[in-house]
Amino acid sequence: METDLEELMRIDVDGEPAYSPEDVMNGEIVLRNENFGYWNTNTMEQYPNPFFIKMAKTIWQSFPEFMIIGECWGGYMFENRQIILARSGIIPRMFKLPQAISSLFCKKLNKDGRVTQCEKENVMALKKWYESNRLFLPEGSILIQSSSAH
Repeated sequence: METDLEELMRIDVDGEPAYSPEDVMNGEIVLRNENFGYWNTNTMEQYPNPFFIKMAKTIWQSFPEFMIIGECWGGYMFENRQIILARSGIIPRMFKLPQAISSLFCKKLNKDGRVTQCEKENVMALKKWYESNRLFLPEGSILIQSSSAH
């Protein structure tokens, strides 16, 4: 995650820094940011995530049957995350199925759990969901689709 420098450098009302120099050096306060580090590189579409590869290999040395499942949202700025996770040793758990099904009933499930009205989709939304999920996955990969969300 990205360091929140603005917060770390904040001065309290008494004129003293809100955080110690050690907190600032260690980056103790961070911003939630899904598009930082590896996820912000130009090569993420070609190469697996090195952190996930290291983590998976380390776990599998002691527990070869262990399965790592990672939640994976799709949509804007999260395109093809399921492919990258699958290449990196993670079984992606997607949430697009409930989104596709809800669109058949004029509902849109948002990432934060809100349900809003939308234009009614036809059954082709389910076909599009299926085809887009399987398109570029590595051979033999596993993908979990939740049947419900928030």
